Amino acid sequence: MARTLVALILCCILPPAEPGSSAVVALDGYHNDETPPHYTWDDKKMGGFLQLGDVIKELGAELTTIKTAFTAETLAKANILIVVDPDTAAESKDPKTFTKEEIEAVAAWVENGGALVLLGNDKGNCEFKHFNELAGKFGITFNEDKANTGGPAFGPLPDHPFFKDVKKLHIKDMCTLTLAAPAEAILTWEKQTLMATAKKGKGTVFALGDPWVYNEYINHQDNKACARNLFRALLDAVRK
Repeated sequence: MARTLVALILCCILPPAEPGSSAVVALDGYHNDETPPHYTWDDKKMGGFLQLGDVIKELGAELTTIKTAFTAETLAKANILIVVDPDTAAESKDPKTFTKEEIEAVAAWVENGGALVLLGNDKGNCEFKHFNELAGKFGITFNEDKANTGGPAFGPLPDHPFFKDVKKLHIKDMCTLTLAAPAEAILTWEKQTLMATAKKGKGTVFALGDPWVYNEYINHQDNKACARNLFRALLDAVRK
């Protein structure tokens, strides 16, 4: 209880990092730390986020990785936090699941103005139970399923700033989402929710059931344009 109280107090004292001329986008390297590595900033292989990092840097932001449990102090260094594909026991010898203290710290950080990006995966490739305890703070549940959207490329897309100049997306083998307030769907397919956003206090949450824009697929269809729109919007929000 004492640790929880301290974490909440610190989140109020320590707001998300002041962006100045820049902003900091942090990647969760603690709950996703599988072997071989996936979804890291410096990975040039198919499963890396090197090219996504380049897009974010082009938008004027800095990159970092959080390799320890989430606390008010570690989160205070970031304006945007990407949590991607938490490890299962099959992917890591020592998978780190979200604790109650971490979840409360993240929720307080978002309410204070942070932008949280939650990227899941399909059934069998993501730890769902504790991930959903975090996502549920914002009305989002990652369903333990797999949706193929009838093929990897699909469209047309709805009228939304994230889809400006985006005609088709390449996303496959994702899990769907179930939503409750304050979450809202921004992309559905055959009555299934694929993308959602939520507002919580001063902050914003984006959710999709797939890592989506890693090196293998960021240049497929209009994925890169959509990623640029998404992070431009999130950076604009945290810089206000």
